[in-house]
Amino acid sequence: MDMVAKLMGGTARTRLLRLCMFNPSEVYDKETIAKRIRTTPAVVAREAAALVRAEIIKKKEFTTTIEKNGRAQKRKLQGFQIDTANPLYESLRQFLLETITMSPDQLMRLIRSTGRMRLIVASGFFMHNWEQRLDLLVVGDKIDEDALAQAIRTYEIEAGRELSYACLSTEDFYYRSSIQDRLIRDVFDYPHLVLLDKIDIS
Repeated sequence: MDMVAKLMGGTARTRLLRLCMFNPSEVYDKETIAKRIRTTPAVVAREAAALVRAEIIKKKEFTTTIEKNGRAQKRKLQGFQIDTANPLYESLRQFLLETITMSPDQLMRLIRSTGRMRLIVASGFFMHNWEQRLDLLVVGDKIDEDALAQAIRTYEIEAGRELSYACLSTEDFYYRSSIQDRLIRDVFDYPHLVLLDKIDIS
């Protein structure tokens, strides 16, 4: 268990808190949280109750649509959402953001093993820009996209946020760059961090 998890009261609580903190507009039921942070609904219920008592997250009822017997049905669920009215909200979010145990470089090393990588650029979430369209741009050839998705999922569990990423072949990247494609501009026109560069984009 890392130091932050010890401070927060455990790995499950830390992951739950990051998930709610970094997705403030979302409401999650305990089953969804359990899948996202890789624990059980019972553990989620216990940890969420502690965070509700501390007024860090709040209970919120929401409606979702499920399919039953081939028909869509609406169902009310009890969920949890970060309490942005808490005066410590911004400070706590910044602390949790700065103490994510898996660094972008570690993520890059995971990604490199999934294909012949030419370029990996972090943006958006990694630059603390919550509104940017893309968090990660991956360029390479012979990429195992299932393995890539799994590598990114490993980071998402620790970070508490689903990453928006694009995976391009080298040829596609060159073409999109030549026409000033919006997807490419959405990365390079804003703050970004080059994790791997075998194309020499500079």
